[in-house]
Amino acid sequence: MIALTAVLMFTSAQLASPPSGVAPGAGLGWYVSGNPKGYEVTPLSTGACGTPAFLVRSQDEHPVGPAVVMQTFDALKYQGTRVRFTMRADARQVTDRAGLFVRVNDGARVVALDDMRGRWLRGDVSCRTVAIVLDVPKNLPAARDGRGPLLSVGFALYGNGAVEFGDSQFEKVGTDVALTKRDLPFDAGLGEVVLNADEVRLAGATLAERQADGVWLDGRRAVSVQGDSITQEGKGGGTLKLTATRERLAFEGTWSFMEVKKPMLVVLTNDELTLKWGDQTRALAAYEDTETCTIYVATTSLTGRVTDRVSVCGEVLRDASLRVPFLFAAFAEGFDPRRGDPVNDWHSRGMGPSKPTKPPTTFKPPANGPASLKP
Repeated sequence: MIALTAVLMFTSAQLASPPSGVAPGAGLGWYVSGNPKGYEVTPLSTGACGTPAFLVRSQDEHPVGPAVVMQTFDALKYQGTRVRFTMRADARQVTDRAGLFVRVNDGARVVALDDMRGRWLRGDVSCRTVAIVLDVPKNLPAARDGRGPLLSVGFALYGNGAVEFGDSQFEKVGTDVALTKRDLPFDAGLGEVVLNADEVRLAGATLAERQADGVWLDGRRAVSVQGDSITQEGKGGGTLKLTATRERLAFEGTWSFMEVKKPMLVVLTNDELTLKWGDQTRALAAYEDTETCTIYVATTSLTGRVTDRVSVCGEVLRDASLRVPFLFAAFAEGFDPRRGDPVNDWHSRGMGPSKPTKPPTTFKPPANGPASLKP
C-alpha cells in the first residue's frame, strides 16, 4: 500500500508548476494539471476530515476548468494487477461534479480509465470515503527513450463549489475486490470509438456527452444542435448542416479545431465513408459486411494495397438519435489518412498481399469496441 498523504504539504507555488516531462518512476508528487482559471488549490495541514488535505474551490462565477490535481508514475510496476485508489472527500455546494480518477496511458492513448462517472460528488458531502478500483492492462509496452506507460491518480472539481480531498491511499488488491466502473450500453461504433444517444467514448474516456436543451459538450466546448443545424460555440466556431435519409448521412459546413476553421464534410452511406476537413481527406469504400459492422477501406489504384481501414457498427444510418454522436466520433477518428493504425491492418504496415481479396479469418474489429456491439 502506498500512502500518498506524505506529499500533500507542497507549497502553492510548487503545486502550480506541473513538470515539463514525466519519466517512469519519477515520483514527482502532486501537481495541478492543465491551466484552470478561476480556481484556487490550497494544501491544508488539517482538513475538515482531520487529515492533511487539498482544498479546491472556485473563485469566479464562471470558472474555466476543471481544476485537476494529480500524481503520475510508472504503470509497468502495476500491469496485470487490480489497484485501488481511496481518498476522503468533503464537498460544499458543488454545482456540477467532483471526484477521483485513475488513468493508464500508453503515450497519448488512454488504455484504462475510471473517473467516477455516474457516481460523482455533487452538492454537500460530509467526510465521505470514495474509491476507485481499476484493472491495469497486461502486456503494456516497455519504456522507449526513457518514457513508458504512465499511471495517473488524482481528483477534480468541475463548475462552482469547494471540495477537500485528503487521506489518500493507493494499493494493489485482489480480484475479489469488485471493480467500481459502471459500463454504459453502447449502440454503435466508428473505429475504436463507441457511441450511444447520450455519449461518445474512446478507450473508456468520454469525448462528448449530451447536455440539456439540445447542447452537447465536446471536450470543453459547447455544441448546439437545433434541427438540422449544428453550431460550435466559442472562439473560432463553426456551423454544419445535417442531411439524412435511410441511405445517406452527411454533415457539411465549416468547423474549428485548435481555433483553426476549415471546410468540413462527413458522409456515410452503405457504400462509402468520407471524412474531410480542409485539405485532409479520408475516402473509403465499403469492403465487407460482418454481423454487426461494415468495414470500409481505401486502396492504392495500381496494386489494390489497403492503405486505410475503419469499421462502422450499429444502425447509424437508420437511428436518428445516433447521428450527432456519430459526428463527434468522426472527430476522434480523424481526417488525416496517415493516422490509420497500420499495426491493426491485416496488411501489417503494407507488407501483405498486393490485392485485398479477403481479410484472413482472424481479422476482427477491436475486441473492446465495435466487435462487442449489438445491432
